[in-house]
Order: sequence, then C-alpha cells, then structure tokens
Amino acid sequence: MSYCRWSSYNGECDVYVYAGGPEAWVTHVRGLRHPVGGPPTGTTALFESGFDHKAYKTAQARRSAWERSNPAVKIDHPSANQSFYHSSPGACAEHLKELKSAGLLVPDSVIEELLEEQAEMDEEEEQ
Repeated sequence: MSYCRWSSYNGECDVYVYAGGPEAWVTHVRGLRHPVGGPPTGTTALFESGFDHKAYKTAQARRSAWERSNPAVKIDHPSANQSFYHSSPGACAEHLKELKSAGLLVPDSVIEELLEEQAEMDEEEEQ
C-alpha cells in the first residue's frame, strides 16, 4: 500500500512511502524536484475530473511543457536519493517528521495516516 508517491500532491512530495510487508514501512527520498507550483499533473487532473481521460491528457501535456521550461533541481539534503526501512508505521512517521522539519516536502496527511495506523496497531496489541 502506498501512502504517497513523488507525483502525489501535484508533484509537491519529496518522498515515496509504502508498506513493504508486515514489518516494513519504506521511505524513498527523491534526489531531484521541479519547482513548487505549476499546472496540475495528469494524475491530479484525472482524479479531479472523475477519470476523464481527455482531461488527463490535456493536463499531462501542460505539465510536461511546464517541466521542460522549469527543469528539476538537485535536492540538497543528506537523505536525498536514499531509502529508509522502518519496523512500524510510527517509526516511519517520526522519520518523516524529521525530514519535513529539515525542509523536505512531506505531506502532513501522510504523517497523520501513519500515526493513526500505529495507534490502531497499539490498540490491537493491548487487547
């Protein structure tokens, strides 16, 4: 299950986070990013339009043209291009908080979802 991808949040996400098994939560930090802003990605348009494929193609063409004129820049952070493996969703969330406080683009909703999942796991363990 993926919590977010680099293309999530209109491309304004520096991490790809997913559950890699029953005891592994994985975070990949990208090494390059386009400037924040720009037109919606095709994926964003697809979901917002109710899966209208014409809207997807139009948005993707606009986004591609924008990306060509706004090249990606290197992320200057020690975690860039690195992968991290955590034993729980809570540990993953704590690491994402650290990355976010260091200036990387990490959506709050991803951290919240992981913390909720940890709370559910803790509650199940108590029963």
